[in-house]
Amino acid sequence: MASLEQWIRYLGEDNIRGDVLLHLNTFIKQREGNCIHVAWQLWCSLNTVYILVQERQLLLVFDKNGQLRTVVFNERKGDVKETANIPFYVDPFLRIFTTGKPQEFVRLSSLNLIGALAKFDDPQGPEILNLFLDSQLIAPCLYCMDYGDTRTVKAATHIVMKILMQEAGLNYCCDSPKRVQLLVQVLRRLVDKLSRSLCLRTLKYVVQCYLCLSRKSMLSGVYDELIHNYPPQLSGDTFHILLSVSPSASFFNN
Repeated sequence: MASLEQWIRYLGEDNIRGDVLLHLNTFIKQREGNCIHVAWQLWCSLNTVYILVQERQLLLVFDKNGQLRTVVFNERKGDVKETANIPFYVDPFLRIFTTGKPQEFVRLSSLNLIGALAKFDDPQGPEILNLFLDSQLIAPCLYCMDYGDTRTVKAATHIVMKILMQEAGLNYCCDSPKRVQLLVQVLRRLVDKLSRSLCLRTLKYVVQCYLCLSRKSMLSGVYDELIHNYPPQLSGDTFHILLSVSPSASFFNN
């Protein structure tokens, strides 16, 4: 059987790339629980991540047992800029237009990788946040909030909330009328969905997003959008009734 170095080298050959990807997945499955060096070598090899993104195989190869997430944590101790380029790699996966279990797995895996990086309270957090904003990460996250399943929506909303909780992130979202409009419209649609199918954790994230936006409510564009798009369910009895009958409603008060 070929070595990992040989499989990586074979990825550069277009005519056999499909077979190489299958062998790589088999190679990783055979080393479940003990293959951090495999993910690290793939990540560091010249053009390998680019090729895997082109073939839409990045998550299929890297996400076995959270290996890429482990690489992310290790790499954050080194080159922050290279690590934070991950949003550019996973952006195509966040914007998948088709739905289904495989597609949602890819979307959720991508969001989990982003979430692993979103430790903005760490010493290198501000730099990572700036690189997130430069990559326009919020837009694909909002797309996931609109079209993902329950777990995808929760993960995407959590990332958006963490960005809004940072002053630089909040300023970024409120500096452009188009960004404010898109954000509050997506939040309103999400509240509508939650009023029909409640997820307490996601609701808590949404409320925190509105609290963050309220800090900028005196800005004319933000105020107007909040007034026009504020969901009535948040000020009415909709969620009060749902929380009163939910066995885990006490969570919301924590």
